[in-house]
Amino acid sequence: MKTVIFAVTTEGAGAAGRIRDLLTEENFCKGSDIKVYIKHKSDTLVKDRCVILFDREEMAGYVRREFPRADALIFICAAGIAVRMIAPCLEHKSKDPAVLVVDDGMNYCIPILSGHLGGANELARTISDRLKTIPVITTASDVAGLTAVDMFARSHDLVITDFERAKVLTAALLEGEKLMVVNEVSDTIDLMPADIPDGYILADSGYTSGMRDDKKISGTADNGRTAINSPGKDNEAGYGKKLRITYKKRGDHDEGWNREDMITLDLVPACLNVGIGCRRGTDRETIRAAIDRCFGLHNLHKSAIKRICSIDLKADEEGLLAYCNEEGLPCTFYSADRLKRVEGDFAGSDFVSGVTGVDNVCERSAVAEGGRLIVRKEAYDGVTVAVAVRTRMQCQKNRPRGLYVVGIGPGDEKGMTIRAREVLDKCRIIAGYKTYIDLVKPMLPGDKEYIETGMRAEEERCRMALEAAASGRGDVCMICSGDAGIYGMAGLIYELSCEYPEVNIEVVPGVTAALSGSALLGAAAGHDLAIISLSDLLTPQALIEKRLRAAAEGDYVIALYNPASKKRTGYLKKACDIVSEVRNPDTVCGYVRNIGRKGETVRVTTLKELGNVEADMFTTVFIGNSMTKNIGGHMVTPRGYRL
Repeated sequence: MKTVIFAVTTEGAGAAGRIRDLLTEENFCKGSDIKVYIKHKSDTLVKDRCVILFDREEMAGYVRREFPRADALIFICAAGIAVRMIAPCLEHKSKDPAVLVVDDGMNYCIPILSGHLGGANELARTISDRLKTIPVITTASDVAGLTAVDMFARSHDLVITDFERAKVLTAALLEGEKLMVVNEVSDTIDLMPADIPDGYILADSGYTSGMRDDKKISGTADNGRTAINSPGKDNEAGYGKKLRITYKKRGDHDEGWNREDMITLDLVPACLNVGIGCRRGTDRETIRAAIDRCFGLHNLHKSAIKRICSIDLKADEEGLLAYCNEEGLPCTFYSADRLKRVEGDFAGSDFVSGVTGVDNVCERSAVAEGGRLIVRKEAYDGVTVAVAVRTRMQCQKNRPRGLYVVGIGPGDEKGMTIRAREVLDKCRIIAGYKTYIDLVKPMLPGDKEYIETGMRAEEERCRMALEAAASGRGDVCMICSGDAGIYGMAGLIYELSCEYPEVNIEVVPGVTAALSGSALLGAAAGHDLAIISLSDLLTPQALIEKRLRAAAEGDYVIALYNPASKKRTGYLKKACDIVSEVRNPDTVCGYVRNIGRKGETVRVTTLKELGNVEADMFTTVFIGNSMTKNIGGHMVTPRGYRL
């Protein structure tokens, strides 16, 4: 959530700081997603966390810039100033962000825009509860203690198809009428009477709009709200105003939209996966026309699309990516092997199999994460389309799952970041290379589940971690020595992640050996630094040598990872010979072994002696630049300050 705060006085700047700290603390958004603008210079905020404004025109420019891309704007000023600032930006309640006004003295918090859909009312209540301001909520449904139609839709992640109808239905609710909720996708969304607010009536899953005669209302839910156990004669019973949860369109003639007593509003869940196959180079408009035609023929709401799916051969298909970007839809790509493993009866094609390695792309990708096909493969101008609906079980399975890729530093607890230790404690499943698992096990309680593999099994380990996260058994922590992004698993996890769209990934940085080793030596990496791995398991030896020469000629301090192993000997000597082509043999160097672990070794030496050092996979080597010095037995690379 991106929140932008504007303040126009020094006192208001102080209030802005308190609100910013509250929102960060409450985890509404990460600190980097909160921006503060103040109109006057003030010492109440740290300058690198806010932008100083000098006149109203400049402030208005920032409001215009932030309005379309923010989730919430909070003005610490008079309401009139805020209204004038946002007036040119207003578009529609479905698109406008939440806007709140707080007075300088923090007595009142007033939502003035997008109270329901934008969440302004909810945010106002949170701010008021914690900072002891008075929330001034003016929306009629809130004042009456009722749930407006747009709030009902928002609480269940449903898209409103007609805001004019929503307005009429909310007005009817305020006049004391009941709104019937008809859930036509009960296999996707499980609505219980307890989920239905006052003023709404839940029809059972057997209800269909065509059943209007001799219906009975029976039963009362435990919460006192009425449940429709069998479809009834809703017009006479006073339930002609309905909310239909559906992904299918129906004509207005079925619902009597022109009759005041028969108004139906479709609320659409994002529950459809659309599988796409296409020829190479298919443009965006052709893909759009194919999807539009498919959804038109089958009377499907396009707002029900959850994601677009295809094979990874299409991951760089410009037309497909452009369509998804324009529609704001995620696109998930699967490997041919993954699609082959999808069970079901599909319309296979030998030609498609010869090109892609799998007999059907669109149908298999549409149900790759489960669900059932509601539109089988259809072809439109070279584009194949299939549509699947996500079942309730699948929606449950696909709730966001957490996979944390964590750098644990050198390996001892003291060398970990606070965030790394928090995640280790939080996650139920710990994955990693066996040696690293052995390092963290003694720090953790005994109820953890461990996934471990040996060397050369990185892809298998990452897949096991992703599958564990996707299974819903609990959050997973993939641990890496040093930093997760520097020769760690973060990159590989992201490369494989397209096959596991339900998994949320967070990379937690750690202290890499180039930093911890430099500190042990003194200040070895005090200036520009190049980090190079000498392992040729994944990088050709010729490329490693090319990078060594470039770093040596650029006068970088060079940190060498993986200088030797049982099978790789002589690599460090070769590296020293390459660097010696342009560096003085007396260049100050150093190496560290077993950083932060038993047997830790720290040595300062020279380039001519370094090649003879017996190194291993737990050794990190530093080659100084032309300015590096040996100061009292410490390897120090000056930054260049005049002393």
